Amino acid sequence: AVTGRLKSGIHNMPHVVRSIIAPKEGRKIISADYEQLELRILAVLAREESMLQAFSRGLDIHAFTASQVFGIPMGKVDKVQRARGKTVNFGQVYGQQEQSLAEQLHITEDESQELQNKFFERFPRIAIFNDDCHQMARSKGHIENAFGRRRRLSAYALYRDTDNDKEFRLGGLDRQAANFCIQSAGADIFSFGMRRVHDRLRALKLDASLILPHHDALVLEASEGDSKEASRIVKEEMEKPVSELDGTVFPAEIRIAGCWE
Repeated sequence: AVTGRLKSGIHNMPHVVRSIIAPKEGRKIISADYEQLELRILAVLAREESMLQAFSRGLDIHAFTASQVFGIPMGKVDKVQRARGKTVNFGQVYGQQEQSLAEQLHITEDESQELQNKFFERFPRIAIFNDDCHQMARSKGHIENAFGRRRRLSAYALYRDTDNDKEFRLGGLDRQAANFCIQSAGADIFSFGMRRVHDRLRALKLDASLILPHHDALVLEASEGDSKEASRIVKEEMEKPVSELDGTVFPAEIRIAGCWE
């Protein structure tokens, strides 16, 4: 994909792959999954302090967003409200429009717009970040992430003031610009971490090897004897501070099991 991620044309490929990956006898599967990677990246890039503090305190970020948007204590957020908080959060990462958000939440577009407005009231730095991405892309014809990866968006020049659909089309390009900054940074963080894991396991001659990357997760196979040491190394390498993003540590959840869970 243009963001640097691997992409499959088969919609349910992850489920297919999970069903066929099984370790040999005497071996284990290690999975390392970055926790809320793209949402954390958004908070760092936007310097949205309240969201950064929520992450540092280990709060349920979707319940936290819901509490902010609906103006209620986190302890009183119900399942429906948390689900809406989650949808709004990921809507910011993926550039979701009000219409799409309304359809996903089964609410009206007016209610969807109100949710978006409340989100930006509570997290104003994210709105500023989005605007900054839009302005960079419109002025330069490309967008660049924190690691120097660029995406050309020369289509901006195709839309003139007389185009009836100008604002609609430009809005789509604006969302692509902000989305690229987040997702491509996630792809780069993951790629660098994966390379470090590979090199370290080889250097230590552990009986462990990479099987495949999947979105924000890395899947490995290791002997039972080396699985704990290998998992320690995987976590250590994937959680190295990212200097390009203010030295932020992006936590990874490590699991050792007899199958890919």
